[in-house]
Amino acid sequence: MNDLVGLLGLRPMWAGADQTRIADILADVLAQMLLPEFVYVRLFDRHEGPDTEAFRLVAGDGATLKHAIRGSADAWFRHETRLGSHSLTCSIDGRGLSVIALDLGTRGEFGFVFVGSGRPEFPTSAERLLVSVAASQALIAVQQHWLLQEQKDVATRLDGLVAQRSEELETASEALRRSESIMAHAESASLTGSFRWHPVTDTLEWSAQAHRLFGFEADRLITSDDFFDRVDPDDHGQLREAGAKASLDPIDLDLTFTVMPPGQEPRVLRLVAHPGTHVTEQGAYIGTMQDITERVRAESASRVAEARMRELRDELSHANRLATLGQFSAAISHDVRQPLSSVSANAMAGLNWLNASAPNLDSARRALERIVTGVKRAADILDRVKSFSRRNSPCISVDLNDLVSDTVALVDADARRRRILLSTDLAGDLPALQADRVQIQQVLMNLIVNALDAFDESSLDARKVNVPTWLDAEEIGVEVRDTGPGLSAMAIPRLFEAFNTTKAAGLGMGLSICRDIVADHHGRIWTDANEPSGAVFGFSFPTTERVE
Repeated sequence: MNDLVGLLGLRPMWAGADQTRIADILADVLAQMLLPEFVYVRLFDRHEGPDTEAFRLVAGDGATLKHAIRGSADAWFRHETRLGSHSLTCSIDGRGLSVIALDLGTRGEFGFVFVGSGRPEFPTSAERLLVSVAASQALIAVQQHWLLQEQKDVATRLDGLVAQRSEELETASEALRRSESIMAHAESASLTGSFRWHPVTDTLEWSAQAHRLFGFEADRLITSDDFFDRVDPDDHGQLREAGAKASLDPIDLDLTFTVMPPGQEPRVLRLVAHPGTHVTEQGAYIGTMQDITERVRAESASRVAEARMRELRDELSHANRLATLGQFSAAISHDVRQPLSSVSANAMAGLNWLNASAPNLDSARRALERIVTGVKRAADILDRVKSFSRRNSPCISVDLNDLVSDTVALVDADARRRRILLSTDLAGDLPALQADRVQIQQVLMNLIVNALDAFDESSLDARKVNVPTWLDAEEIGVEVRDTGPGLSAMAIPRLFEAFNTTKAAGLGMGLSICRDIVADHHGRIWTDANEPSGAVFGFSFPTTERVE
C-alpha cells in the first residue's frame, strides 16, 4: 500500500526508483485500488536488455497464470492496430476476464500495463481513469529514470547537454504535477481518501480528500486526538484495539466505523491499510478510507426487503397448507358422513324393532347387518385416504451415501444464504438398501430443513449442520446434527405426534409423516441432544432384513 503514497505525489516513492521498483509500485497501486484478478506490468530495457516484469495475482497456480497472462499480453501487444488504452476480453487459464490494456509511451516504447478482472462491470470509467493516471505517473518515473541514466552517461562527455536534460526533467515534473491533480480529482469522485500513519511517533499524513471525509481543513495537521474527536464513540474501542496491535506487530487493517463531521450527517467509512514494505516506509502504515455510507444503506434496505419477502412467502405457504388441509378434511368429512348416517339410521331402526311389544328379530338382524356394511364402507374410505397420502414408488436399491449427497446439494444454497455450514461425513462400504428412495429422501430433507430453520431465531456464532452416515452389526443409519439452540426436555416426547409443532407457521405434520415412512420401512427414528449444543435427529434400518 506504500505505493499509493507515490501515486498521490509524495515524490520519494517514485523519484530515483529503478525500473524494477517502478514496475512493483505500479503493480501494487493498481492491485490495491482496483482489486482485480491480476495485474501485469512490463517495462522495456533502454539498452534492449531483458524486460522488467511485475505480477500481482489474487489466487491460483502462479506459474500457470503468469504463462497464460504473458501469452495474452504478447498477443495484444503484437497487434498492429492497437493504440493507447483498450478494453478487451481474454481467456486466462480457462476463465473469461475483462482486461484493460495500456501502452506506456506513444506506441508502447516504454512497456505496457495489462489488468484483468472477472467483475462484469469492469472496467468502469473511474477504473479506466485510475489505470491511466497511475500508468502516466509510472511512465513519468520511467522517463525520469531513463533521463537520469542518460545524464550520467553523457555528463562526462558533453557538459552542454546538462541544461537540455534539466529542461526535459522539469517538463516531466510538470507532467507529474498535472497527473497528481488528476489523481486528486479521481479521489474526490470515488469518495476515497488516503493516509500514512507512523505508529511509533503516532503521526498522520492525510490527503485532501481524507480531510474532507472528516470535515477538516485541507491544510490542517491531523493528530490522533483530532481523529477520535470525529469518530463515533461506539467505535473507539475497536479502533484503539486495532491500533495497539498494529503498533506491536505488522498486520493488515480492515475496519468499518462511523465519523460525525460537524454540521454533516454521520458517514460510514471503511479503512484498509497495510504495513509499508519498502525500506523508505518501514514502520509506517499506508492505507485508504472510503465513504461507504450509501452502500451500507442499500445493503440494509435489501436485507429488510428480503426478510419481508421471506415472511410473506412463509405466510402464503402456511395459508396454502391450511387451505389444502381444509379442502382435504371437507372431502373426507363428506365421504365418511354418508356411511355414518346410514349406520345411525339403521341403529335407530334396530332399536325400534327390538323395543316393539313383539320384537321383530329378523328386521333387527337386517338392520345390524346394514350397520356392519356401513362401518366397512367408512373404513374403506379411510384406508383409501391413507393410501392416497403416501406416494407408492417402487422399492429399489438405494445407496444411502448418494442419497445424502444429493439431498445436501439441494439445500446447500439455502444453507449458505443463512450463513450455515452444511457438511457430510459419509461412512465407507455401506450396503445398499431396498427402499422407496423418494420417501427416504423426503424424510432426510425434512430433518435437514428443520435443522436449518432452528437457526432462524438463534444468534449463535457457530452455525453448523453435519449429516453423517454409519453402519454397525445390526443397522445402517443417517443423522442430522446441528449446533442450534436445541430442544426443551418437555418438547421431545411429543415431537413425532401429528399436529404438534414448535414453529409459528408449522402444521406439525412433517415429523409425524417421517415417523410413519420410517416405520413402513421397518426402521426407527429418534432425537437426542447434541454436544455441546444443538439437537440430533436420526433414523436407521436393519441390515439383516429387506427394508421395504
